[in-house]
Amino acid sequence: MIILFPVLLRTNFINLKSCASAYPPYPLIMPFFLLKNAISIPRLNYLLRFTPCWKKMNSLHLLDDALKAALEEIINCSLSSSAWSQATLPICMGGMGFRKTTELALSAFLASVHSCAPLIPQIIPNHDIVSSPVVSECLQIWLAPGRTSPISESTLSLRCAWDFPIFEQTYDHLLKNASSTVDKSRLLSACSNSAGKWLEALPSSNLGTLLDNHTLRIATSLTLGSKICESHTCICGFQVEENGLHGLSCLKSAGRRSRHDSINDLIKRSLVSAGFPSVLEPIGTCLEDGKRTDGMTMIRWSKGKALLWDATCVDTYAASHLSLSSVSAGAAASEAEVKKQIKYRSLSNGYNFVAVGLETSGVLGKQTSKFLKELGKKLISATREPRSSSFLLQRISIAIQRGNSANILATHPKSRGFDEIFLSSFK
Repeated sequence: MIILFPVLLRTNFINLKSCASAYPPYPLIMPFFLLKNAISIPRLNYLLRFTPCWKKMNSLHLLDDALKAALEEIINCSLSSSAWSQATLPICMGGMGFRKTTELALSAFLASVHSCAPLIPQIIPNHDIVSSPVVSECLQIWLAPGRTSPISESTLSLRCAWDFPIFEQTYDHLLKNASSTVDKSRLLSACSNSAGKWLEALPSSNLGTLLDNHTLRIATSLTLGSKICESHTCICGFQVEENGLHGLSCLKSAGRRSRHDSINDLIKRSLVSAGFPSVLEPIGTCLEDGKRTDGMTMIRWSKGKALLWDATCVDTYAASHLSLSSVSAGAAASEAEVKKQIKYRSLSNGYNFVAVGLETSGVLGKQTSKFLKELGKKLISATREPRSSSFLLQRISIAIQRGNSANILATHPKSRGFDEIFLSSFK
């Protein structure tokens, strides 16, 4: 079965791709979502738990190669060994939730053995399965890279207890071998709780969570540090490297305004759903320079005061922010929040002002995290939907990724397409 699984994986992926291509435009986020959550590891999980598949490492390597090839074809991106290692980490640790079967086979088998250990003596008296040669051999292979087995007896039956040392060792290795401050900042940011929320969203056009192909490719490339484009000259005259990061901070980028409007619209609609009617760019709260905040609630938010908010999304990888973001995730967003607080300090007496600071990597500032957590609680209370808070964070994360995609694509030289051919076909 292990030997045939790479072939089955490839066959399932081809069938999935052919079915999806029948409905243009072809949304690659669908096979991406299904590959991660249904086709790959989930279909093999039971087999890895009850059989010593780790004895067939050569076959498991073939399966990992097939999974990597399928992922590369979906996202149209070549993954280096470090990028693939990061992709196999869980989302909460900066990865994408794909797993290597060469690692999973060990932890799944050990967790399964310890969960069954109390029941085996009831079937076979005086039989200690944990001390069997097969389990001892598996444990020695698992410990070989210098890991420490879980100490608590209550956690030995949990696969996460055996998985976490593997994740921690992989992440520490990636962070230690980061070749630049940009890579270090990327890894620190990806490990934030809010950075990978777009990966958890159910892709649906009706819900507005369906990413187009360019956005999926750019979002995954930014997360994994892969090549996005060829080196070229931006419309502003700056030389864009293969990572495409210049587009995130370019003054002539096209996605800044749309991203800003999307984030404010999401906050406003969430407030309305929570029972707080709101308006964007309210009149009557202008500063001396004529600038207004992004939004305001029409009723009291807390302590008898209405809520004012103003949002900004700063570039994690900008040269002016790398000194902060390469040390601590969210430091650039927190600095932007402080600047907003200073700018609108004259409004703090009559209103509850919240500076919404975000980063292009998806990280939230400290004040923003606190505000969205509070807003999420109010959403749950009003809608009785316990996932409302997660849905809000997912939509904000998707809005950031769409803005990133628009910014990077806008650096390409303007050129005319073959529009007249397609327009004439409708005549």
